[in-house]
Amino acid sequence: MNRSTKKPSKRCTCGNQKRDHESCPNCSRYKMVFLLRDPNSPYKVRDPKGNLVNPVFWSFLKEDKKPLEAIKKNMLERARKRPIFNHCNKIGLYDRMGNQLEMITV
Repeated sequence: MNRSTKKPSKRCTCGNQKRDHESCPNCSRYKMVFLLRDPNSPYKVRDPKGNLVNPVFWSFLKEDKKPLEAIKKNMLERARKRPIFNHCNKIGLYDRMGNQLEMITV
């Protein structure tokens, strides 16, 4: 029998996400918050209570072990491809494990 020598990829441990390489609000280490210019922007999303909030991206679980600069670069590249990027003043990058916030001016 030929077994794969591939390492198993990081999976969500809370059960929120089923697929590999997904981001998870509970398990991802970094979160990126888009601070939008217009308080009534159509890019705002509704939270579970129905309030309009700024959108959030979560880091991919497979990238959480990489250095912060590499993760920040990858997350910003993904964000630049979306129309929301042109409607924000700043982006907050929050490290959930170290409780650190870094503001990136756009």
